[in-house]
This record gives sequence, C-alpha cells and structure tokens, in this order.
Amino acid sequence: LAELTSSVREPGWTRKAKAFEAALRSSRDLSRDERDSLWGEYQRAWDAFKEHQQERERLAHDQHAGLSRCLDDLEAVLESREFKEVADRFQADLRESRALFKKQRDDLWSRYQGLWKQRKRLRERDANDSDLARRQYVQRLYGLDFSYDGAPIMQSFSNWERVGHKVRATREQLKAMQREVKQDARLLGRDRKAVFDEIQDVWFKVSQAEETTFHVHGERAAQLYNEAYAAVDNMAPGAAAAVLKANGAEIRSLWLSRADRANYKQWFDELWQRLRYKREEAHAAWRDRQEAGLEKLLGARDRLLDALDRVRSNNRLNESKLADAWSDGYRDRVSEWLREGEERERDMERSLDELESKIRDARDRLRG
Repeated sequence: LAELTSSVREPGWTRKAKAFEAALRSSRDLSRDERDSLWGEYQRAWDAFKEHQQERERLAHDQHAGLSRCLDDLEAVLESREFKEVADRFQADLRESRALFKKQRDDLWSRYQGLWKQRKRLRERDANDSDLARRQYVQRLYGLDFSYDGAPIMQSFSNWERVGHKVRATREQLKAMQREVKQDARLLGRDRKAVFDEIQDVWFKVSQAEETTFHVHGERAAQLYNEAYAAVDNMAPGAAAAVLKANGAEIRSLWLSRADRANYKQWFDELWQRLRYKREEAHAAWRDRQEAGLEKLLGARDRLLDALDRVRSNNRLNESKLADAWSDGYRDRVSEWLREGEERERDMERSLDELESKIRDARDRLRG
C-alpha cells in the first residue's frame, strides 16, 4: 500500500491498484479494523490518483491545444521555406509534452505526418510547374532571331544588313525576360538559375553577332566612302553629289559604333566641302566661258551693225541713182543693185535679230 500510495504519478498505477485490491479482498488473516484501515488508505490513494489524473487531463488538454496550434501554423506555411523550422519546433514541443495521452499523441503525430505528405505533393506539383516554366523560357530563347550561325565572318553584307536591328530587338527582349524570370513565382531556385544561365548564353551569342555586324557594316561603310571619294575626284559635280547623297544615307543606316559614325560624318562633310570647291571652280570656268562668248556675240553684233549701216547707205545711194537714171539699161542695172542690196539688208537684219536673241540668252544665263 505504501508503494502504491507513492506511485500515483507513475504509469501502470491502476494495474497495481487492482492487484492490491484483489490481494486485500482475498486476505483472511486481517482483522476487521486492519482491513478497514487498509481500505481507507487505499481509497485515499485512489483519490490522489484521480486528482493526479484530473491535473494530467488539464495539462494534456493545454499541451494538445498548443501542439494543435503549432500544426495550424505548420499547415499555414506548407509552401513556405519556414515549414522545416515550424516542423522542428513541433517535434521538440511534442517530445516535451509528457502529459499527453497515447491517443492524443497518435492523433497529433498522424496529422503531422499528413502535413508532410501534403507538402511533398505540393513540392512535386511546384517542381513540375517550375520545370514547365523553365522549358517555356528556353523555348522562347531558342525562338529569338539575331542571325548568328557560328561563322559570321564568311557572310556577305546582304546577309547581315538587318542584323543590327535584330540585335537591338533581341537585347530588349532579353532584358524584359530577365525581369520576368526574376518575378516568376512558378520557378524554383535551380530552374530560375538554369533559365538565367541560358539567357547569359544567348547574351554571349548576341554580342558575337553584334561584333560581326560591326565588322561587316564597317567594311561596307569603307566601301561606300571610297566610292564617294572617287566620285568627287572623277565625276561631274552633279553626278558626284548624287553618289555622295546616296552613299551618305546608306552609311547612316549601317550598324556602326558611335566613334565610327562620328568619323564618317566628318569625312563626308569634308567631301561635300571639296565638292563645293569643285562646283565653284567649275562655275567660275563656266562663267568665264559665258562672258567670253558674250564678248564675241557683242563684237559680232557691232561688226554686223557697221556692215548693215554700209548696206543701208549703199541702198539709199542706189535709190538716188535709180531716180536719176538717164537710160533704161542703166536703170535696169541700178534696180538689180537695189534689189540685191535690200535682200542683203533683210538677211543682215534677221542675223542681227538672231544675235540679239543670243546676247539676251547669254546675259540671262550670267544673271541666273
């Protein structure tokens, strides 16, 4: 009985109590007073046990409620990185919760295991979603068009004429994709890193395509400049200006570095200046020729006017002779001279009109 009274908080107490009670009932050597005394002590032990059980039930209830709240917290972070931390806290609290009854402990543990299984299913779902998102990003990367084929130096200019614009568009698409990947909640860490690695690989290829574009377009720019330079030296100013304008416009459309673009602008400005000098020289030579031609026309007009004056004077003289003719024969000869003179006068007047017209045209050209 003393052992039973001191062990009310130990497991298996009811079994010991039933064994004591059976022994007490079967004992025949005890007096009534002894039996009653032992039975009273036994009942007090039962009261102590019941009080302990009530205290344990209250404590078990509190511990069970606390652990249930911990499982609620664990369920709330099923898809979070905090899950492991909360799970470790639950296990530690469960080990320290000694007042729990077996069924309570089993129920809590069963729910805990269920949450782990649910998390595993969610992680498998997340892994599948992440892998699908990764493959979609990679597919988009493979669909980018910047015309890089591994041997760019061998390409002709026509194959690389529009690559610069494609490179610029691809760069903008890659920047947008980097922002999208960074914010995409579907991607897990390893898949996010894999996509970023793929983007970096495409960045490298785009940079190679851009360098090749600079090279090919640089060669084209040099060719266009050489053509323009030769045109200024060897062509008439009008034809040279057409070449300068066309080649300059094409160079401005090429994919060149900022420094090369500035150089070609300066060089073409210098070619235009040379062409202006050439035009001025040609215009001066043309003006000299026009002025010389005008001088010749004016000299011819002066000479024609002098000759016309002489013809007119001679015609007036023949008219007087005709009026004073003393014979028919002489009159016929003078009439013939006068007819020829008047015809010559009309021819010279027409020639004078033509000269005046040429002089006006020459002066108009000089004024223009």
